[in-house]
Amino acid sequence: MSKDRTQLISDLSNALTASDRSGRTADLTLIWLAANFIVAALLIYSAGPFREGSLQQAQDHPQFLIESLTGVLAIIVLGVSAIRSGIPSSMFRLKRFWPCRC
Repeated sequence: MSKDRTQLISDLSNALTASDRSGRTADLTLIWLAANFIVAALLIYSAGPFREGSLQQAQDHPQFLIESLTGVLAIIVLGVSAIRSGIPSSMFRLKRFWPCRC
């Protein structure tokens, strides 16, 4: 690189500071996804594509319901982790994948 270009890069990068927080991108995306999930669930419930008695079966045999809720939670946590890992920050690498801002 030429000396002028090196000096330019040095001048531009001197005032940069690391960000402590990635902003509200992950939070807003999670709210958007949750809202879409609720709307989709309400539309599915109102249209009635579930077979008759499926909710009663979920109550009688809760293992499938628990497994489904665990799967939904895993999808949400992975989505938040993906968004956080894609945004550069000074947060520790492992802490970026933690689902809350503890």
